[in-house]
Amino acid sequence: MKPPPTTITIAGSTALVPLLEEASKRYTKEHPNVVVNISGGGSRVGLEKVLRGEVTFGASDVVDKDHKELTDHRIAVIGLAAVAHKGSYNAGIDSLTKDEIRDIFTGKIKNWSSLGGDDQPIVVVNREKGSGTRAAFGQLTLGGDLFVAGEELDSSTKVLKTLQERRGAVSYLALSYKDDSVQTLRYDGIAPTTENIIINRYPIWAYEHLYSKGNPSEAALDFVGFVTSGRFQREVLPKLGFIALHDMRAVRDGE
Repeated sequence: MKPPPTTITIAGSTALVPLLEEASKRYTKEHPNVVVNISGGGSRVGLEKVLRGEVTFGASDVVDKDHKELTDHRIAVIGLAAVAHKGSYNAGIDSLTKDEIRDIFTGKIKNWSSLGGDDQPIVVVNREKGSGTRAAFGQLTLGGDLFVAGEELDSSTKVLKTLQERRGAVSYLALSYKDDSVQTLRYDGIAPTTENIIINRYPIWAYEHLYSKGNPSEAALDFVGFVTSGRFQREVLPKLGFIALHDMRAVRDGE
């Protein structure tokens, strides 16, 4: 009798969903007796679910320092960027200074004309609290969750769609969601490229994590090994906007 399939469940970061879906497709093709189920919900949701034992892994864009029972498995690096609706009013704005980013997302700068564009109110669109993308971008650019109050969306996909459609809108996205239909902004003149991230010249980046409660099963560990293997990291991550762990020359302690 054929044994029942082994199931690996992952919930959390929506920024990680494209990577994990591709990993699942490739892994289960080589291991037909394994099922990998993936859902989003945000980094906080993933951490809560793995703590409750509801999933094998919680996917997170931010490091968890609060729960000693969780085991961290780093699987990739992701760049993050300020991203805006693309319109004639901001066509000449391709870079923001550190101070401009802080002032936009804390609500001090309210119009694109203050940045050299035309008269158009700025609409800050945030991820919901608990989002790892929000937490990472806020920590790296604002020094914490200091975002001005406004609309909050529960996925990176919804943020991208809103930026495509709404005049004046600005937000932040993982580079895995980078799209030419929106304006991806440089940081202090530095483009968010792989080359700039790996040496920390472009500083808005984070490690991507899978957290397990204690030591995961042999099958779950094998899946992590597949995702962090040289072949998968080399062949898949660059196509999806992620950076391979072994390519990084910069190291960020405590993450």
